[in-house]
Amino acid sequence: MQSHHQMITTETQRHREKTALFRTLCASVPLWLILFLVACGGGGAGAPPPKAAGMPTAALTPPGLPSGGFPLLDAALPGQIVYANGSGDLFVTEVKPGAKATKLTSLPPNQGYYQEPVWSPDGKRIILSYLLPFDSSGLPAQDILSMDAAGGAPQPLIAHTVSGEVIGGPAWSPDGSALYYSRSTPIFKSKAVTGVTLTIERYDMQTKQTKTVTSNGVQPDVSPDGKRLAFLRINPDTFQQDLMVVDVDGKNLEAVTPGDAVSGMMAPRWSRDGKRILFAIPNTLSRYVPNIAPTAAPSARLPLWLERALGVRTAEAHGPPWDFWIVDVNGDNLQRLTSIGEDEPSATWSPDGKYFAFVGVAGFYVVDASGKQVRWLSRDGGKGRSDWQK
Repeated sequence: MQSHHQMITTETQRHREKTALFRTLCASVPLWLILFLVACGGGGAGAPPPKAAGMPTAALTPPGLPSGGFPLLDAALPGQIVYANGSGDLFVTEVKPGAKATKLTSLPPNQGYYQEPVWSPDGKRIILSYLLPFDSSGLPAQDILSMDAAGGAPQPLIAHTVSGEVIGGPAWSPDGSALYYSRSTPIFKSKAVTGVTLTIERYDMQTKQTKTVTSNGVQPDVSPDGKRLAFLRINPDTFQQDLMVVDVDGKNLEAVTPGDAVSGMMAPRWSRDGKRILFAIPNTLSRYVPNIAPTAAPSARLPLWLERALGVRTAEAHGPPWDFWIVDVNGDNLQRLTSIGEDEPSATWSPDGKYFAFVGVAGFYVVDASGKQVRWLSRDGGKGRSDWQK
């Protein structure tokens, strides 16, 4: 019979393994998709995550990475970048040769996970999402916090209301009056998750009031003039993702790039002039990539990268390689910008719109707007969202 000390030690180890696995999943799989999987039979409300033993830890080598990597940035660019690198901590760095990142804030082990930081328009605050540790339901939960840009402890801003509710993808209005974000709320029946409600919402920074903008959407980004949102619309039955735009009041919903050609999109970002949208596509699942056909129709099953990440097929730490594409707001002139093959990258534009940057597992990339010149800000890799301010 186990002693009380042995039981505590065993439970602590299980919690650590569970938290480590969940961090691995959340670094590679959007939380709303985890909830979709649960709702579609991947587990009940109290179901534990898959065991960590089968999860490999080998680092991804992007297929488009040159021998020896990319040249380091050789000229300073204006502004600073705040980013999450996949460790659960937040960093800020200048964009210049030899720049050293400074850690802004971190959490004690097993106390959660900071991610998705964005500067306020005046540069004085940072909004971020906070992935909470598992509770007794076995479901993820995530809140939005606010912190001083100089550092310090983040404070609650928008909190989840039920177990398994995920609030994330924060995006500021250009005047700083409002924050847009997505909310994923599980639907329960007899303590089992039977579905998920997805909404994009607006939070008024002065009145603290929340208003729904549109449904079935995630990852909003606000146009430079503050009039429209770009986002991914998710079909709850087929998981098809469409790149959409909509007025900030929810009117004039339009499709930019329909998702029937791909099995995944992520991280739409308006160009600084508001005329085009940058986003990422998984290479092996897109008809836009020559000589590579989709493995199945998007409606036939979950995206392959999600199946693999969650163990529906053979579990692995990474999905297929992703690259950046750009398209006019009306859907014309779709163009591929990179051929690196990073692991689900999320880009941010430079203040002047001449470059975009992103954290990848092989390094921190700075790419000119044409995609022709790729540099590394540093060789320190990771995974997460970043935001570039003046």
